[in-house]
Amino acid sequence: MPLRDFVSKIQGADLARPNKYAVKILGAPVGRELYIEYMAESVSFPGQNVRASTDLLRYGPQREVAHAMTYGSFNITFMCTTGMPEKLWFESWQDEMVNKNTWEAKFYEEYVASIELVALDRNEKDSYRCTVYEAYPKTITAQEFSYGSTGAYQTVSVEFAYRWWDAVGFKPSQTPATKLMTPPVPELNPIKAKTQTKEEVRASDRHPPLADEVGFNDVPVSNPADQMFYPSPGQPVSQSPNNDFGEGIGDNRNQ
Repeated sequence: MPLRDFVSKIQGADLARPNKYAVKILGAPVGRELYIEYMAESVSFPGQNVRASTDLLRYGPQREVAHAMTYGSFNITFMCTTGMPEKLWFESWQDEMVNKNTWEAKFYEEYVASIELVALDRNEKDSYRCTVYEAYPKTITAQEFSYGSTGAYQTVSVEFAYRWWDAVGFKPSQTPATKLMTPPVPELNPIKAKTQTKEEVRASDRHPPLADEVGFNDVPVSNPADQMFYPSPGQPVSQSPNNDFGEGIGDNRNQ
């Protein structure tokens, strides 16, 4: 892809931002706590894997053929307020999975829920939505406390198990106004793009350019042919009638 097309693509669609996301837990058996969704400090969108095996029934190089989809768990880390009601909420969800008095597991469909993981664009609009089906909090990870954590806040990480997920994407809600490259590519070096005459090319070989990279030498340098110096034999120089010899300098090079 040409660089110009690549820049145009990025400017038109923008890049996905990892700090723009939202979490929605739908259908939890302990009721929906809207504020918990805002406490999601970080989230890992789940991956997807194809279970495959080697085909041994045919000659030649072996092939791996697909059989089914497999899914791994994912984690969400939540910020905790005083008393850690966020952790207690997920503990009560797990209580709906296994009765701690009789240690009997409850029916699967009674404790699973759906979770929506949404990637947002710059305008806080949905750009990618991943819906996780039949999810439940499998593991509530341990929490660390220490005297050295002065000024820090506590978090709780929850590992979710689920059956499967699907996703849908959306078009950008608005073309971003921020340009990634300024100025455009053809104008990156306007000095080099200038066409030089033959005299300018010859003069640039013998003295500094009219303006250097720092911005000095803004006053044009006089023509070297108008200065008093003796060139080496065979060096081409401009002829000037206004010199101290009264003739062109090139006429006295053999004197």
